[in-house]
This record gives sequence, structure tokens and C-alpha cells, in this order.
Amino acid sequence: MSAELTLVPPRSDLPSLCMAVTEHSLLPMATLEGATHIVRFVNPAFCKLMNQSAAQMVGMPCAEILPDKTACLALLDRVYRSGEPESHNEAQYAPSHSVFWTYTMWPLRAGEHPVGLMLQVTESAPIHTQLLEVNEALLLGSLRQHELTETADNLNVQLRAEIAERKLAEAAAGESEARYRNLFNLMDEGFCIIDLMFNKNEQPVDWRFVEVNPAFVAQTGMHEIVGKRIRELVPDHEAYWFDAYGKVALTGESVRFENCAKGFGDSWFDVNAFRIGAPEQRRVAVIFTNITERKKTDAALTALDHRKDEFLAMLSHELRNPLAPIINAVHLLRLQQNEDQVQRQARTIIERQVGQLTRLIDDLMEVSRLTSGRINLHEERLALNGVVENAIETVRPLIVAQRHTLNLTLSPT
Repeated sequence: MSAELTLVPPRSDLPSLCMAVTEHSLLPMATLEGATHIVRFVNPAFCKLMNQSAAQMVGMPCAEILPDKTACLALLDRVYRSGEPESHNEAQYAPSHSVFWTYTMWPLRAGEHPVGLMLQVTESAPIHTQLLEVNEALLLGSLRQHELTETADNLNVQLRAEIAERKLAEAAAGESEARYRNLFNLMDEGFCIIDLMFNKNEQPVDWRFVEVNPAFVAQTGMHEIVGKRIRELVPDHEAYWFDAYGKVALTGESVRFENCAKGFGDSWFDVNAFRIGAPEQRRVAVIFTNITERKKTDAALTALDHRKDEFLAMLSHELRNPLAPIINAVHLLRLQQNEDQVQRQARTIIERQVGQLTRLIDDLMEVSRLTSGRINLHEERLALNGVVENAIETVRPLIVAQRHTLNLTLSPT
């Protein structure tokens, strides 16, 4: 399989819109130039993944940005020379969890000559590996379709060399539209373009759907909405959404946020909105992901942690109840006047172990306080003799069973 992206001069707004989609995509992507793979463009997702700004990376060789990824660098050279797209999975093992790095590269060509590469880097847990492979296969398939379309266009140009430059420009514009359309339809994220509507006080009151991709339908459950207004579909849609998108349309400042949409079945969305087109169009593009399941998981974990704390508190309380009569019984034994040595030793052992058990229950309570951030530390002086005696008392049954002799000399208290 071979596929390539040919650089063509922009002849319409569609390539700039495609660049805007790429720039705001949640998947990290970078454009590399030349055989030394100089970084020429990175999107915000790539900057976040590399923990560097675009100014730090643009103009740098890719080898300096990915110094530990020797397999990836070798793959970049091979894709540049062969003109064939490739992908590479690399596992990074850690004690807590393993991380998989997936690199996907496509050649960029100007005519018959290679000019650079398009690099996509994703970091994923093992559970997402198969999903990424399926996504890469779909993307490579679409690139194969682009290659066949481009080859057909080139043959057509050769056979019809007498066609005017205006016809060639129209063909190039149609090719750019096809590329944008394929990217638009294959995105995993939901995507839509909306026109904001304002009242006479410049307050956003509604919007009309201009275009949506298939992922939008899958993540919202709304069908056949192009040309319709949101107030028709969700009359009680929250004001927060109008304020956020209205600010983007008026100021041109992009926004990223998470929020719940009651009218969409109480679904949660991770949203990235940015203005496109001329300012007077009041047109906004929205890329989003449905994160409802993630929010439910977070809420379930919080509730589980709360129930654990309640259980520890109840367990500590229940364990204290039988200690009270034991302590009272020990106090009564201490009041005996004719106590022999064996009885005294037994009573002393009971007192110490009850005290130890009391401290263990207190420690159990401290675990609950620690998880809730309410732990209190108490400093006190300890007699070393008492610590040693408690330790010996714990292991004394083993000493007796093994018929060992323990000689201990303690300093006076």
C-alpha cells in the first residue's frame, strides 16, 4: 500500500479550513521538511504531548525532539526515501502501567520529489491499541483512495494538455475538496460548523447547523440536523453553550472546556471551539468528544472511596466496643491483694496487648482520616524499655517453643 500527500497552492478557503481542523485536532500531529526532518508545523496537541511550545520545536530536527525513539527516527528516513506510509508501535514499560507510543508517517511530495513528512504521535494505554490500529487502517485506506484519485487526475492532465488553466484550477479545487471531505468524514471526534444568531443587543440566542460529520451523529444521537436551529431540536438548551460559542464568534478566541448538556441525555462533552471564515459570518467550528462514560466512572470511584471511609469508621467503632469490658476486667484483676507472680505476669501481658490493640484501632481510624486529609500527628516521648519489652512479649511464644534463652539487660528507667 502506498499513499502520499501532495503539496498544492491554496486556491480556495477549503485548504485553510482543513489546516484549521488539523491545528485544533485532539490528535498530536507535526509537519517535517526535508531529509533531515526539520519541524515546520506542530499543532497544540503535539505541543502538549511533547511538553514543549511550538516556538521551541519549529526549526529543530525531529531527532532532537525524539532523542530516545531511535526506531521512530529510522522509520522516518525509510518513509522519506520510499514514499510509502508506515506506522510503528513502541511500548514503554513502567512499574505502575505500560504506555504504548504509536507513530504514523505519510510522505509529502511536490510532483515526483519528496519534500517532507506528516507525523502523528499518540500515547495510549493497552486497552486502546486495537482501536488505534483500526483508525490507522481507515486513514491509510483513505490515503490510498487519494493516491488513486491523484493518479487519475495526472493522467487526465497529460491527455488534455490543451485544457485552459482555468480548468486545471477547478480540478485542483475539486481535489482539495475531496481531501477535506475524507478527513471530515473519518475523524473520530464529533465535528460541526454552526452559524451563531444574535439579538439586537449582540446576545447569542440561537445557532444553525451548517455541516456535521458522521462522528457527530454517533456521539450525540441527533440525525438530519443540517439547516436546523438548536432551539428547534433542544428548546431548553442551557445558556452556557450560547455564551461560550457566542464569545468565540465575536472575539475570535478559541475555547476548550468540559460541560454537561441536559438536552442531550445528560451527556458530558469535551469541547474545542474556534472561529472560521470572516468575522461577520459569526461562524464557529466545534470539535468534541463524548466523555459521559469517563465522568460516570469518576463519580463511581468517588462514591466507592466515600463508602470505604464510612466502613473503616464503622469498623473502628465496632472494634472498640468489646475492648471496654476487657479493660475493666484487667482493672479488677489489678485490685487483688494476694496476686502471685504468674497472675501478675499474665495480667501485665493482657494490659499490654489490650493497649496494643487499642493503638491498632486508632491507626485504622487514621487511615480514614489520611484519605480525607484530616490526619493529626501527635508527638510524644517513649520509654525505650517499654518498646523492647513489648517486642519481646510478642515473640516470647516462639522463644519458648524453640527452647531458646534470651538474656536482656535494660538500663534503669
